[in-house]
Amino acid sequence: MLDPRTLKQQAIDLTGLDDFGDEPLDDGLTIFCDSLRLESNLPQSRLRQAETSIIASLSERLRIEACLKQHPSILEERITSPIFVIGLPRSGTTALSQFLSEDPQMRSIRRWESTQVTPPPDAHNKFDPRIEETSRAFAARDAA
Repeated sequence: MLDPRTLKQQAIDLTGLDDFGDEPLDDGLTIFCDSLRLESNLPQSRLRQAETSIIASLSERLRIEACLKQHPSILEERITSPIFVIGLPRSGTTALSQFLSEDPQMRSIRRWESTQVTPPPDAHNKFDPRIEETSRAFAARDAA
């Protein structure tokens, strides 16, 4: 459990992609997995949840790298004057963010985009499979 090579292979198998990019990955992943396994004192069920989360993050990294290879112009885009809405839970930050996004020049990140940023949203396609995936993940979390 929590073997970095196995986790990376599972992400590769899940996505069909194999390029994690140039940034360092292995050292930090190894230290993180070792710490979870040896120091966290988490029960097996929580370690399995951590493993699932790590595989999801590794899979997303693979998708991001593939997307950047396919659309290198993304790196040339500039976001000027971003507005960050931050605050404590249940303090109205989501409502404020959604209110601000009513301005056609503004855009708020959607929950389902925050966990899977690839592929970039298609303004012409109202159906995105990430919406259903996020709904299933929330239902599973709530059931647990």
